[in-house]
Amino acid sequence: MNLFKNHRFLPVSLGVVTVLAIILYLILRPAPTLPIITPTPTVTPKVIPTLGIVPANPNQRLIINWNNLTIAPPDKLVLYTIIGPLINDQAIGIVATALGFRETDAKATLQKTSQLYTRDNRSLFASTSQNQVQFADSGPLPTKVGFENIIALEQQTTAYLNQFFKNTSFTKTDNTEYFLGRTDDYYPQIVSREKANLVRFAFQQTIAGYPLLTTATKNAIVVFTYDSNRSLRSLEISGGYGQTEPGQTVSLLGFDSLRQVATRLAVPLSLETTVDNKSLIDSQLVVTINLNSISLIYFAKPENNLIVPAFLLKGTLKGNFPDTPATYLVPAIK
Repeated sequence: MNLFKNHRFLPVSLGVVTVLAIILYLILRPAPTLPIITPTPTVTPKVIPTLGIVPANPNQRLIINWNNLTIAPPDKLVLYTIIGPLINDQAIGIVATALGFRETDAKATLQKTSQLYTRDNRSLFASTSQNQVQFADSGPLPTKVGFENIIALEQQTTAYLNQFFKNTSFTKTDNTEYFLGRTDDYYPQIVSREKANLVRFAFQQTIAGYPLLTTATKNAIVVFTYDSNRSLRSLEISGGYGQTEPGQTVSLLGFDSLRQVATRLAVPLSLETTVDNKSLIDSQLVVTINLNSISLIYFAKPENNLIVPAFLLKGTLKGNFPDTPATYLVPAIK
């Protein structure tokens, strides 16, 4: 029988052939080329810690005379966090007792983290949240001038430190400073040892071999001031640490980069002047500093427990005011 003459078989045959052709095409056709999608990496913005210091006049422009000074900082340093501040409740109690305050001298404060003692002309304020202690004796200053046995005062200071902070190391700064002050002087006059009725000792801590500075007097951690009768007139403790924890490693500015950014990023850390002169300096639109030293230090930020590297610029500030010793800080992180 001729199959092609069978009109019923022909449509079925064509259908089978068509199905087989489609199956064969699907098997043999090349795999489709899919577009290659490369995932976009998530980039976390780099946050460079600031120093947390607000200049008195943020619009003031600083001119720096570098005087051929230079510095070769390392490429990288580690950030640190203070996990055990120097000032805690136990330390406050020890300091208060050592300075002659009693429990009955304690006054009510607004903050649970603060303590205040007053007795006669003396006061002691301490704050664990600010990692700070401030003691002052506002009684009349002696008229006697001159310090004969300065070694005995240094030994007395060392004994205080050992009593306040056992197993914690401090380094005395190089300069012992002498002043002739009146009771109401905030900035006493710097004089010679023979003409002074006040002497000041400053102590620092170090971290990773670099000095640790704060916003305290003389940028030290602990500062003692005695009068010529060997009485403690003031004590300031600020920003120190009992225990630290290392954090991330950061890249540092080189000297050429420091020169480029210093005039824009430098913030004043201290000015050794009178209240009136400081007000005059703050009002200037342009000031000039003649540098006499550049160093790399660690700085304890006042608003948190972070310790960051910074450049310390020391020199003499000049302008429409008396020449003034000054120090500026520049962030050292790239």
